[in-house]
Parts: sequence; structure tokens; C-alpha cells
Amino acid sequence: MSNPEVSISICTRRFGGLITQLKLLNAQSFKDFEVVIVDGIYGLRKEEVDAVRNTVSYNIIHVPPKENARLVGIDQASMRNTSLIYASGKYVLFFDDYQIPDTNFVLGHVEKFREGYCTKGRQIYISPTDFDGDYKLNIVRDDSFGLSDRALTGSQWYTHSSGAPLSMLIEINGFDERSDGGTGGEDYMTGVRLGMAGAKFIYASKSLCYHMEHGGMRIYPASPTICNWIQSVGYDKGEWLSTFPLDKDKADSIDWDNVSKYKSSNHKRPPYNRSIYKDYSGSATLTVWVEEGIMFFKCKICGYEGPVDSIPVIQSILANKSKVAPKKYFDLKEAIKVRKADNK
Repeated sequence: MSNPEVSISICTRRFGGLITQLKLLNAQSFKDFEVVIVDGIYGLRKEEVDAVRNTVSYNIIHVPPKENARLVGIDQASMRNTSLIYASGKYVLFFDDYQIPDTNFVLGHVEKFREGYCTKGRQIYISPTDFDGDYKLNIVRDDSFGLSDRALTGSQWYTHSSGAPLSMLIEINGFDERSDGGTGGEDYMTGVRLGMAGAKFIYASKSLCYHMEHGGMRIYPASPTICNWIQSVGYDKGEWLSTFPLDKDKADSIDWDNVSKYKSSNHKRPPYNRSIYKDYSGSATLTVWVEEGIMFFKCKICGYEGPVDSIPVIQSILANKSKVAPKKYFDLKEAIKVRKADNK
């Protein structure tokens, strides 16, 4: 069997959303793709994914994060790198969890891939309540550039809906894993390095998806074991979360003929709450160190670790013109080599 043209990368640690996404992707007008899922709750969802695998026309690759991924927090860089290890498409298209794809979502990216571009798709934010099985699509804001294509820069490359040739992602050594556990930004950091490697970027207006509004939403833990320090800064106290459950019986109830009619509303994104990053040095539960001008921390109780803020990571990339992510944290070529050897 030949490799697909596109590998869709979905990385998640949350309940809900994923199974319905897989069913909705089956309605795509472009069919030559696979879906690579890196799943922080892999063990709890494996049977569900295996069941849906037999109902869709594309191949599903479902794997857990790598063993040394943290129990809690955002490990998006390392999870996205894991998806690249398993991807076999010519192009990789990144797609967030809790998103609804329009039927031309993949096609809109592919048309621009074939013209030699890295892409960012059109994204409309919807209310979290749209994931209660109702699918009324209450539009919060249109986070895009409208209905016409335009040139972009690498700093506008966000993985809710963006893509690049796999060969180019391998060339720059994937995502910089120093951003694991931080405030995000691993995607536009990668976009900047793709630009250093010669990539051209374009807004693919035809590629539309509906993304759940983030405002006020907490990260779902990948483990019920969370230390007191994590609890004290506002995370839930270890119980499994299912705040936005999906009614699986209504997965096919979206009216695709009307999905593109929705307009944006005036809405300003709420500011990020960074109170979690205060008073690190005074905590007896944290180990703090500086590496290449970037402050890192590690919780002595649960092992949660990462940069205090991702901004210094991007500053380091720009200052040092770092096209290739540091291989001391992760070597994508070597990881792909090992995976292929294990599959023989």
C-alpha cells in the first residue's frame, strides 16, 4: 500500500471530541490522508479508537506519548514530534482536538501544498457548549484573514490548522521540546524556523475549521495523580474531567451545506492568566535552573517540568538564528530510524 499524500496530526490529552472528529474527517472531499493520534489518555481510549477504525475510509495510527512525557501540563512539542515519527505522508497537517472540520478542510491545504507553500487554514472559534452534542455552532469570533488567500510569515503558523512538507519538518528537527510544559508557542516557533529554512507561507482560506474557544478553559490532566503544588495553582484535584462530553449518536447531525454561512462576531480574546508563574524561587517543592538564558523548573512531587515561560525560547531561536531544534532534547531523524527498525 502506497503512502498517503497527507498525514493529519492530532495530539490530545482531553476526554471528548476525538471520536467524533474521526467520524467527521471521514466526510472530507479529499480522501488521500491518514490520521496520526498521539493520545495522553491512550489506554482509556484505545478500544474506542479501534472500534471507529473499522468504520472510516482512512488509516488511523493511534499511539501514546513517549515514556518520559510529563504526567500533567502541556507537552505539545514532544507530542507533535511523536506524530512526526509515525507520519508517512508527503505533507503533515496539524489539527487540534475539539475542532470541527469543514468538508473541504484537507483539500484547502493540499491545493496550497502542491503549489509549494506551508499553510495556515481559516479558523472560526465556537462556544465550548457546541460540544455538548447540540452542534448549534455559536460563533464567538473569526480568527482568520477572511475569504481570500494571502502571504503570511512563519510567526503566523499555528497548529490548530497548519501544514508543511514532512521532509522540511525533518530538516529543522521538528518541534523544539524546550517549550514542553510552558505557555505554548511551540507552533509559531517552528514556523519561524521553517522560514529560516526557506519555507513560504500562505493563508489557505478554503481550509475552514471550527475551533472551541479557549477562554477560561483548564488543561485536562493526563493522570489522576496531581501533587498539592499543582492543585494550589488552580488545577482540578486529580479527578478525571469530562466537562464537554459528546453525544456520539449526533456525530453526523451537522448540516454541511450550511456550515460556511456563519459570520464572525466582535470578540476580544481574554488575556492569559500567568499567575501560575509567580514566586517560583520561594517554593521548596521546585527545582529551578537556567539554561541558555531560559529558566526551567521541575516539581519535586509530581515531576512536572518545563520552561517558566516559552517567550525566552523563541528569543533564543531568533538571537542564535537556530534553524534546527537542539538535538540534545530530541533527534527526529534518529527517532524515525529507530521506529522503522522496530517495524521490520
